Amino acid sequence: MKKEQLKELLELYLEGKTTRNEENTLKEYYKGNSDVDNVWFQFIRNNDNPMPEELKQSLSAVLNTKQESNIRIRRALLSAAAVIIVIVSGILFIPRQSDQMNKNQIIATLNEAIGMFEEVDLEREVIYEDEALIIYLK
Repeated sequence: MKKEQLKELLELYLEGKTTRNEENTLKEYYKGNSDVDNVWFQFIRNNDNPMPEELKQSLSAVLNTKQESNIRIRRALLSAAAVIIVIVSGILFIPRQSDQMNKNQIIATLNEAIGMFEEVDLEREVIYEDEALIIYLK
């Protein structure tokens, strides 16, 4: 391995940006070389023991309960937001009884509007007539 590559890899390692393979490469390189950093990599290699199973299980249990707690909090917040949206939409979009015209007021208003037009008596020949339609010629 070239000194420049080693120096860059070592800088990345010290910044915590190396992959597991790059760390293994550094460990292998320093295994046979005597350098200032060699002591550090020997320490890491000698103390790179796997995590005890009991510790893995306890950490896993803690993380799972934390995730479940976060899920419950999110559900509660989403439920509260949904209730607020329903209440606000009810207030804004459901018409109040006092704002609506009742049926008699609507009929009176329409009759008043119809009364504003004069009835013009034109000569016409009715071709067809029923309750909803009148067809005539001028």
